[in-house]
Amino acid sequence: MANSQSLRKAVAARTTGELPCNDLFLASQELAPVGFTILRAVRAPGGTVIDFEWEYANPAALRALKVSDETLIGRRLLERLPGNRDHPQLFPRYVRTIETREPSEVELTYTSEGMDGVYRNAVSCMGPDLIGVWFEDVTERVRSEQNLRNRMAEIEALYQHAPVGLALFDPDLNFVRINDTLADMNGRPASAHIGRWAWDIVPSLRESVEPKLQEVLATGSVVETEVSGETPKVPGLTRWWHEKYYPLYGKNGAVSAVGAVVEEITERKAAENILKLSAMELRHRIKNLISVVGCLANQTFQGSELADRRRDFEGRLRAIDQANSVLGDEAAWWASELSALVGIMFEGKVPADRFTFDGPPVKLAPRVTTALSMTLHELATNAMKYGALRTPDGRIALSWIYDSSTSSVELHWRELGGPQVEPPAKGGFGSRMIQQMIAAEGGTVDLQYLREGVHCTLRFNPRGANAEGHSLPV
Repeated sequence: MANSQSLRKAVAARTTGELPCNDLFLASQELAPVGFTILRAVRAPGGTVIDFEWEYANPAALRALKVSDETLIGRRLLERLPGNRDHPQLFPRYVRTIETREPSEVELTYTSEGMDGVYRNAVSCMGPDLIGVWFEDVTERVRSEQNLRNRMAEIEALYQHAPVGLALFDPDLNFVRINDTLADMNGRPASAHIGRWAWDIVPSLRESVEPKLQEVLATGSVVETEVSGETPKVPGLTRWWHEKYYPLYGKNGAVSAVGAVVEEITERKAAENILKLSAMELRHRIKNLISVVGCLANQTFQGSELADRRRDFEGRLRAIDQANSVLGDEAAWWASELSALVGIMFEGKVPADRFTFDGPPVKLAPRVTTALSMTLHELATNAMKYGALRTPDGRIALSWIYDSSTSSVELHWRELGGPQVEPPAKGGFGSRMIQQMIAAEGGTVDLQYLREGVHCTLRFNPRGANAEGHSLPV
């Protein structure tokens, strides 16, 4: 696109006689991509300008007007383009330029004489009764700019009405922008935030928020945190927010601002607290119930001939209680950690140097937790009565792997260094219970009585029998 200021200088030079060569000026217009014409005023006997005649048109103008030089030069403007007469930015403006000798430039919409679009039109006086007119089709540029404005308006609407709070802080940690959602959370108009610190609005946030924002400025890292405080919107009520802070970079590559995404989680925190209290209460009641069952069993199984059976029953009852403890300690009745379950099952029962376990983090559903705790209890009890833990040199090695492709755990129990193992003539209650409990959760049990010790392999989905092919968070 030709530089309009340069063209105006050329015109000014022509009118004052300073242009070195008229032919040079016209030659430059022959190569210009912008349409250029020279028009001579046509006056009525009284001197009023009633039309213009074409004196010159460059190739770009001829292409735009879809005419040849022979059919245009000498013809009148309003004969060729009658729509110019009533368009305030065309013929009336050209007349005004002749009368005032003041140049002007506009962008106008033209929809007649085969020209449909937006044009940039500049006009300047070139001498007595002569004007130069430059015009260029800028329809695509105008449309692109309008599309950009529409997109920016859409983005602004999304920003302002997003379901989460959004804000932008300058390097001094003052608000530069804030959306309506976050302003409403705080109970102050958006304008009351601009130029102020977050803790001017919520004073209790300074201790928790300022170090996080400074960290983003210093390191360029993304930081997430949960914060609490009171706001002017609901004085006296402690509210909770999950906040994510992210860096924005300037032209020099340094962090020039910090963005914030804020989600209020007050209701979620209240629900979590209720759930935690409920879980604690339920755990307490289950422990009481287990204690009652234990007392009843102790009274029922009195007598020396039932002592062994009583101890077996109490051990299995404790295994259930330990599984309950793991779920309670996790404060979430929908998942427990496999390594935590293994640790609590053998803590205080087997010396640390005689028992090792290794495996990745795996979350277990509650029913799987109970089934696995009972299984490990039976295996440990058998090892202490008949297997590796019966002798001073015996030990247990427990390991597991997680297969993400099948969402399954493979757990290996190995007894080493104990007495030579002989397969039992028939399966006892313990082995049957192991098979049944793991099978009930969709798993399998491979129990082998090898000469060097019992080897038991358990395969199961940590979500249990009703899993949908994906694991709990690990």
